[in-house]
Amino acid sequence: MTDDEMQLRNVDPEDIEDMLPIIERSFGVKFTQAHVDGVITFGQLCDMVERTIDLPHEDGCTSQQAFYKLREAILSVQGINPSTLIPAAKLEDVFPRKNRRLAIKQMEQSLGFPLEILKPKAWVVNFLLIGFIIALVSLFFFVVAGQVAIMVLVVCTLLANHFGNELKLVTLGDSAAYIAREHYRLARRNNFTINKWEVAAKIKELFMDRLSVPAHWLTREATFV
Repeated sequence: MTDDEMQLRNVDPEDIEDMLPIIERSFGVKFTQAHVDGVITFGQLCDMVERTIDLPHEDGCTSQQAFYKLREAILSVQGINPSTLIPAAKLEDVFPRKNRRLAIKQMEQSLGFPLEILKPKAWVVNFLLIGFIIALVSLFFFVVAGQVAIMVLVVCTLLANHFGNELKLVTLGDSAAYIAREHYRLARRNNFTINKWEVAAKIKELFMDRLSVPAHWLTREATFV
């Protein structure tokens, strides 16, 4: 099946369902079954989210507001020249490897929410992936040993994620865009307003990032079924 033949309805329904709590967290809302009943298109989902938020409209680019919040949080924990904190600034320069985890933790405390922008080294991820494949295959021959190996690998994965020190994002601009889609309400200058013209765009960004779907799938008429 080619990309042109693929559509949003071909995405695993469980993956679509997993998007709901992500949207809830970003926009600071809680959906009930009554909210989602009858929602079968991407446009209907965006309209439902906007209705559920039920906050006054206020103009202003949330990504820009997120950048200034991020900038202030960085300045509160890092001794750095403010003039260097521009959207193109590299995160690896702002947060050198030494003490990176501590500095980012302090920045998150200043922001008031976690960013989760650190990850393990690529070789660690690949090693664990190969380990899981071997453990799954071993289940067919050595059940107990395979189960023990999987449990050990799960613990190792949790530890790798906890102590990971590699940056998932490249620039401050990337980070501001990430905050604006993952923590939309908290990124706003006034947390009790929304820019209604941004809601559909931010939901679209979440789908593209989390499900790796192309933008042209996410039309208002695109169906989930």
